[in-house]
Amino acid sequence: MFRFDAATLLTPEREVCLARTIEAGVIARHALAQPWRTDATEAELRRLVAEGDRARDDFLLANLRLVAQLARAAARRTGVEFDELFQEGFLALGRALQRFDHTRGRFTTYAVPVIGQHLVRVTSSLAGHLGVSAGRAVAHRRVVGLADQLAQDLGRTVGPDDVSAMLGRDRDWTARLIGLRPPVPLDELSHAPAAPERAEWQDRLFAAALGRVVRRLPPDQRTALELRFGFADGRCHSYREVARRLGVSPASARRIEQRGLASLRRRRGELGLVSEAG
Repeated sequence: MFRFDAATLLTPEREVCLARTIEAGVIARHALAQPWRTDATEAELRRLVAEGDRARDDFLLANLRLVAQLARAAARRTGVEFDELFQEGFLALGRALQRFDHTRGRFTTYAVPVIGQHLVRVTSSLAGHLGVSAGRAVAHRRVVGLADQLAQDLGRTVGPDDVSAMLGRDRDWTARLIGLRPPVPLDELSHAPAAPERAEWQDRLFAAALGRVVRRLPPDQRTALELRFGFADGRCHSYREVARRLGVSPASARRIEQRGLASLRRRRGELGLVSEAG
């Protein structure tokens, strides 16, 4: 857990100084990489680059408290782990700093909505595992929230017609969003009771086909699925264990697993032909 010191907060003057130093470092880096005409020596340019890098690090570290506050609020609101949201928030902080113009105001005024919107997209995709794009997941959460509020106001159950009329959107569009449900994970399917007419030899053929498809996935996706669903050693590993094996964060491990599952869904025809054989 990080500890934040109020002394690290930037004054307006210090913020401008760091921002200018970062800009100088960026310009110097380009001057070293491109055949620009400049009166500065190579040693001077490299010194500006090093100072700019240090200023960027100081700027980011001084704003960790801001990221932590936004990530903690998002974690309480959605149930997604704070550590994952903090990592995502820090990435958004870096992107905000790249686009920050110190001549137009304080950094926090610009960064808060940038980080907040990124966390909304992330939590909408992770909380519930809808298996859809972040933008569609955000729309789903807003429509469901509106439906819940409308039901409270009217004192009755509401349907797509009520919500679409309030939104001014097409009924089918609203119904599809409300009807989104998380895909069933493979580990849950593995515990489902087998159909009585399914023969044991069909199960073996299906398992063999699944193994062949998994082995054709990219190495990181293959490793993530093998560990998550017990293909490797018969034990389902946590995201933290998968992350340690792959050398990534738990959030990245989750995304790698989701890409692997999406690849399996695209190839489900290869499994369906085998499972229906005989």
